[in-house]
Amino acid sequence: MPPPVLLVPPAVLPVGREEVKLHCRLDGDDEDSLIDGLVLAATMLLDGYSGVLGRCLIAQTWMQAYTGWCPQMPLPFADCQNPQVSWLDHAGVWRQVPARAFEIVRGARGDRLRYLDGFTAPALNADVAHPVRITFTAGYGTTPADVPAPIRQAIKLTVGFWYEHRDLDPDKPPAAGGALPWVADRILSPYRRVGV
Repeated sequence: MPPPVLLVPPAVLPVGREEVKLHCRLDGDDEDSLIDGLVLAATMLLDGYSGVLGRCLIAQTWMQAYTGWCPQMPLPFADCQNPQVSWLDHAGVWRQVPARAFEIVRGARGDRLRYLDGFTAPALNADVAHPVRITFTAGYGTTPADVPAPIRQAIKLTVGFWYEHRDLDPDKPPAAGGALPWVADRILSPYRRVGV
C-alpha cells in the first residue's frame, strides 16, 4: 500500500502565536516570524502521516490508494470521517461506490473501511497499479480548541524549548535525546497511534 496523499491541508495550526508568546513570556513583535516558524515546525513534527503521533490534529483531507478490493481496507489514521470510495473501470473512468455500501470500523490499531453485505466488487482496470482510492477527512476537528489540550501544551513546550535552545549544535542533540523535550514526549505518549 503506498503512503497516503494529502489533498487539503489543515486551515489553521493547533496553537496560535499569541498562546506561544504568553507561554514563553515574550513581549513585542520582534520575533513573531520566528515563533510562527517554530509553531509550524512543531506541528509538522507531530501531525499527519509522517508525524510522530501518526494521526492528524486539525481536520485535513487525504487520499489512500489500493491495489484492489478487500473486505476491510485499512486507513492510515484514526478518526477518519466522510469517506468516499472511487474505483477505475476498464474504460479509464473513475466511479463512486455508494456511501450505503460501506462503513468505517474503529479499532485500537486504527480505522478500517468495511464493505457491507450485498456489496459486489466491480471489475477494476488492470492497467493501473492502484485502481481503488479512498478519500477521507481526518483530525480532531476544524479549530484549535478541538485538539486535546495536552497535545496543544506539548506543542507550546516544544516551541519554548526550541526558542530557548536556538544555538545548540545541530549535530549534537540535547541530552534528552531528541527533537521533543522529555516532558512534551511524555505528555504525548497516550496520543501516539499504534501502527497498523
